[in-house]
Amino acid sequence: MRIVRILGTLEPGGAQLSALRLSAALRRHGMATTLLAGDATAPGLELAARYGLPADAYRMRDRQMLPSLQWTPSPGFARWLGPRVGRADLVHAHMVGAWWAAARAVPPGVPLVASEHNEMCWPGRDHTPQARAAARRVGLFFAHGRPAARGPRGSAWTTAGCGRGARRWKGCRPGRCRDCRHRG
Repeated sequence: MRIVRILGTLEPGGAQLSALRLSAALRRHGMATTLLAGDATAPGLELAARYGLPADAYRMRDRQMLPSLQWTPSPGFARWLGPRVGRADLVHAHMVGAWWAAARAVPPGVPLVASEHNEMCWPGRDHTPQARAAARRVGLFFAHGRPAARGPRGSAWTTAGCGRGARRWKGCRPGRCRDCRHRG
Protein backbone atom coordinates (compact mmCIF):
# COMPACT_ATOMS: atom_id res chain seq x y z
CA MET A 1 0.00 0.00 0.00
CA ARG A 2 1.25 3.48 -0.92
CA ILE A 3 0.29 6.18 1.57
CA VAL A 4 0.90 9.86 0.95
CA ARG A 5 0.93 11.91 4.13
CA ILE A 6 0.61 15.68 3.66
CA LEU A 7 1.39 18.09 6.48
CA GLY A 8 0.47 21.76 6.28
CA THR A 9 3.66 22.50 8.20
CA LEU A 10 6.59 20.18 8.85
CA GLU A 11 8.42 21.36 11.95
CA PRO A 12 9.39 19.64 15.19
CA GLY A 13 6.13 19.24 17.06
CA GLY A 14 3.70 16.74 18.53
CA ALA A 15 1.42 16.23 15.53
CA GLN A 16 4.34 15.91 13.15
CA LEU A 17 6.14 13.49 15.45
CA SER A 18 2.99 11.40 15.71
CA ALA A 19 2.72 11.24 11.91
CA LEU A 20 6.38 10.21 11.62
CA ARG A 21 6.06 7.49 14.26
CA LEU A 22 2.89 6.13 12.65
CA SER A 23 4.53 6.09 9.22
CA ALA A 24 7.59 4.27 10.59
CA ALA A 25 5.36 1.68 12.27
CA LEU A 26 3.32 1.13 9.10
CA ARG A 27 6.55 0.58 7.14
CA ARG A 28 7.17 -2.53 9.27
CA HIS A 29 3.84 -3.85 7.93
CA GLY A 30 4.72 -3.26 4.29
CA MET A 31 3.09 0.14 3.85
CA ALA A 32 5.24 2.76 2.18
CA THR A 33 4.71 6.41 3.11
CA THR A 34 5.63 9.45 1.08
CA LEU A 35 5.82 12.58 3.20
CA LEU A 36 4.92 15.93 1.67
CA ALA A 37 4.72 19.32 3.36
CA GLY A 38 3.33 22.69 2.46
CA ASP A 39 5.70 24.66 4.66
CA ALA A 40 8.82 23.09 6.12
CA THR A 41 11.59 24.16 8.42
CA ALA A 42 15.11 22.72 8.30
CA PRO A 43 14.66 21.10 11.75
CA GLY A 44 11.37 19.55 10.54
CA LEU A 45 13.06 18.04 7.49
CA GLU A 46 15.89 16.73 9.69
CA LEU A 47 13.39 15.13 12.07
CA ALA A 48 11.60 13.39 9.19
CA ALA A 49 14.91 12.10 7.80
CA ARG A 50 15.76 10.59 11.21
CA TYR A 51 12.58 8.52 10.88
CA GLY A 52 13.61 7.38 7.41
CA LEU A 53 11.06 9.65 5.72
CA PRO A 54 12.78 12.19 3.54
CA ALA A 55 10.17 14.85 2.92
CA ASP A 56 9.46 16.94 -0.12
CA ALA A 57 8.36 20.49 0.70
CA TYR A 58 6.47 23.01 -1.38
CA ARG A 59 8.35 25.83 0.32
CA MET A 60 10.85 26.41 3.12
CA ARG A 61 9.52 28.89 5.65
CA ASP A 62 10.29 30.43 8.96
CA ARG A 63 7.47 29.10 11.14
CA GLN A 64 6.43 32.61 12.15
CA MET A 65 5.78 33.76 8.59
CA LEU A 66 2.19 34.00 7.42
CA PRO A 67 0.16 32.96 5.65
CA SER A 68 0.97 29.49 6.89
CA LEU A 69 -0.14 26.61 4.70
CA GLN A 70 -1.28 24.95 7.90
CA TRP A 71 -4.34 27.23 7.86
CA THR A 72 -4.39 28.81 4.40
CA PRO A 73 -5.73 27.31 1.16
CA SER A 74 -3.17 27.71 -1.63
CA PRO A 75 -3.94 26.87 -5.27
CA GLY A 76 -0.18 26.75 -5.93
CA PHE A 77 0.28 24.11 -3.22
CA ALA A 78 -2.61 22.10 -4.70
CA ARG A 79 -1.02 22.22 -8.18
CA TRP A 80 2.34 21.17 -6.72
CA LEU A 81 0.69 18.19 -5.00
CA GLY A 82 -1.03 16.92 -8.16
CA PRO A 83 1.82 14.88 -9.66
CA ARG A 84 2.98 13.76 -6.22
CA VAL A 85 -0.29 12.09 -5.13
CA GLY A 86 -1.28 10.43 -8.40
CA ARG A 87 -0.05 6.94 -7.48
CA ALA A 88 -1.29 6.94 -3.88
CA ASP A 89 -3.59 4.25 -2.54
CA LEU A 90 -4.55 6.50 0.39
CA VAL A 91 -3.87 10.15 1.24
CA HIS A 92 -3.85 11.58 4.75
CA ALA A 93 -3.65 15.38 5.04
CA HIS A 94 -3.20 17.12 8.38
CA MET A 95 -4.55 20.65 8.93
CA VAL A 96 -6.94 22.55 6.70
CA GLY A 97 -4.31 24.00 4.35
CA ALA A 98 -3.12 20.46 3.59
CA TRP A 99 -6.51 18.78 3.21
CA TRP A 100 -7.90 21.67 1.19
CA ALA A 101 -5.02 21.31 -1.29
CA ALA A 102 -5.31 17.52 -1.23
CA ALA A 103 -9.04 17.71 -1.96
CA ARG A 104 -8.17 19.51 -5.20
CA ALA A 105 -5.21 17.28 -6.13
CA VAL A 106 -6.09 13.71 -5.14
CA PRO A 107 -7.48 11.68 -8.05
CA PRO A 108 -11.08 10.42 -7.88
CA GLY A 109 -11.34 7.05 -6.21
CA VAL A 110 -8.35 7.60 -3.92
CA PRO A 111 -9.50 7.85 -0.29
CA LEU A 112 -8.71 11.15 1.42
CA VAL A 113 -8.43 11.27 5.20
CA ALA A 114 -8.25 14.68 6.87
CA SER A 115 -7.25 15.55 10.40
CA GLU A 116 -7.24 18.63 12.60
CA HIS A 117 -6.08 19.29 16.13
CA ASN A 118 -7.35 21.75 18.69
CA GLU A 119 -9.65 24.57 17.65
CA MET A 120 -9.52 25.65 14.04
CA CYS A 121 -9.59 29.30 13.10
CA TRP A 122 -8.17 31.62 10.50
CA PRO A 123 -5.27 33.80 11.64
CA GLY A 124 -5.76 35.88 8.48
CA ARG A 125 -8.59 35.94 5.99
CA ASP A 126 -11.73 33.82 6.46
CA HIS A 127 -11.52 30.48 4.59
CA THR A 128 -14.77 28.94 5.78
CA PRO A 129 -16.31 28.50 2.30
CA GLN A 130 -13.15 26.83 0.97
CA ALA A 131 -12.94 24.49 3.98
CA ARG A 132 -16.58 23.47 3.61
CA ALA A 133 -16.19 22.83 -0.12
CA ALA A 134 -13.03 20.74 0.43
CA ALA A 135 -14.71 18.78 3.23
CA ARG A 136 -17.09 17.26 0.66
CA ARG A 137 -14.10 15.40 -0.88
CA VAL A 138 -12.90 14.07 2.50
CA GLY A 139 -13.83 10.45 3.14
CA LEU A 140 -12.88 10.40 6.83
CA PHE A 141 -12.28 13.30 9.20
CA PHE A 142 -10.18 12.63 12.28
CA ALA A 143 -10.43 15.26 15.02
CA HIS A 144 -7.76 15.47 17.71
CA GLY A 145 -10.06 16.78 20.42
CA ARG A 146 -13.65 17.85 20.90
CA PRO A 147 -13.45 21.38 19.46
CA ALA A 148 -11.99 20.10 16.19
CA ALA A 149 -14.73 17.47 16.03
CA ARG A 150 -17.27 20.18 15.28
CA GLY A 151 -15.40 20.20 11.98
CA PRO A 152 -15.87 21.63 8.55
CA ARG A 153 -18.94 19.58 7.67
CA GLY A 154 -21.01 20.86 10.55
CA SER A 155 -22.63 24.18 11.17
CA ALA A 156 -20.69 25.10 14.28
CA TRP A 157 -18.94 28.11 12.79
CA THR A 158 -18.81 31.47 14.48
CA THR A 159 -16.97 34.74 13.93
CA ALA A 160 -16.99 36.04 17.48
CA GLY A 161 -13.73 37.36 18.85
CA CYS A 162 -11.02 35.14 17.42
CA GLY A 163 -8.66 37.81 16.18
CA ARG A 164 -9.06 40.44 13.51
CA GLY A 165 -11.38 39.12 10.82
CA ALA A 166 -10.70 35.54 11.83
CA ARG A 167 -13.05 32.56 11.96
CA ARG A 168 -13.07 29.98 14.67
CA TRP A 169 -15.06 26.97 15.76
CA LYS A 170 -17.59 27.36 18.56
CA GLY A 171 -15.81 26.25 21.68
CA CYS A 172 -12.65 28.28 21.02
CA ARG A 173 -12.16 29.77 24.44
CA PRO A 174 -9.92 32.65 25.55
CA GLY A 175 -6.48 31.41 26.53
CA ARG A 176 -7.12 27.89 25.23
CA CYS A 177 -7.01 28.20 21.46
CA ARG A 178 -3.41 27.42 20.56
CA ASP A 179 -3.98 27.36 16.79
CA CYS A 180 -5.29 30.89 16.47
CA ARG A 181 -3.74 32.42 19.59
CA HIS A 182 -7.19 33.57 20.72
CA ARG A 183 -6.84 35.38 24.00
CA GLY A 184 -10.16 37.02 24.61
